[in-house]
Amino acid sequence: MSSCRDLRESLYEFVARELPAQRQDELHQHVSCCPPCAAFVDSYQVTIQLARRLPPLPLSPECWARLQTVIQGESPPA
Repeated sequence: MSSCRDLRESLYEFVARELPAQRQDELHQHVSCCPPCAAFVDSYQVTIQLARRLPPLPLSPECWARLQTVIQGESPPA
């Protein structure tokens, strides 16, 4: 049987349904009988839905430069 800790450690993969079927089923079973974990999963899913509604913001020139540096495999400037 899965625990609350197991759910916390695999929350993203659980919500995204990226876990192996058996593991997904174990966590689903835990959530179905653990009201605090069910509320936690629900609030996580609502947070994702709300965040997706936010308008995208442009990156600052400094952030863009750091991102390009990281993508190119160099150490970002301090």
